[in-house]
Amino acid sequence: GDLTVVATQSSEAGAHNLYVQHASRSAQFQRANEKATQVLQAMKDKENNLLAQRHAATTPAPNLTANHENRSAHYSQKVTDANATQCRECGNAEEALIAATQAALTAHTAAQTAAAFLGLAAKNYAIASQGFAAANKEYTQVVNQMCPITLTYNAAESAFASIASAAQDLKQKALIAQQHKAWEMANKTVMDTAQAQYDAAAAKATAADQPIAARKAAAAAACASIVAVAQPTLEPTPM
Repeated sequence: GDLTVVATQSSEAGAHNLYVQHASRSAQFQRANEKATQVLQAMKDKENNLLAQRHAATTPAPNLTANHENRSAHYSQKVTDANATQCRECGNAEEALIAATQAALTAHTAAQTAAAFLGLAAKNYAIASQGFAAANKEYTQVVNQMCPITLTYNAAESAFASIASAAQDLKQKALIAQQHKAWEMANKTVMDTAQAQYDAAAAKATAADQPIAARKAAAAAACASIVAVAQPTLEPTPM
């Protein structure tokens, strides 16, 4: 699935949902990374033990009566070498899985941060939009009160003074509305930038997810005959 789809509404709630999704993925990859690291260390320890056994097996027999033991040791050495090779192959596969999960973890952490920034930008834009809507409503109310002007040429001086006062009030409310509009547009720019940054981060996170299944399968196959690996289950990328 494409994680960018949910954020197109650029809402605080939508961005929070994305944040939670990336946090969940990060936690999954962290567990997978830790498990692979444990298996890798176990394989290194086992390979080192096997190499130590091989070294002991290649020590020459002290006399001819040990020829039979040497032949047995030669066979045992072959088995030890094969096991060491399997350990190395398992370790290599686990290292590849570790690298892939670390890359995915890094990408999802970055996307999580971008989602948090998008949520804050969306919240600020919503507040600025509400501010402009309120200021514009007040301006419109004054306009409606003033128009149409029905004063006659011989109206009382107080009537003209009232219109002049209303005009001054109208000017102030217009300036306030203009300021709120400027804030709204500035916050819209910030939100659009945050959206673009999130989209880029989410695309990288989605791309980082792709190799995980293959790396996990390769590690399971390489290590199947050596160790029972309870690999963490990685859920599909949220839609």
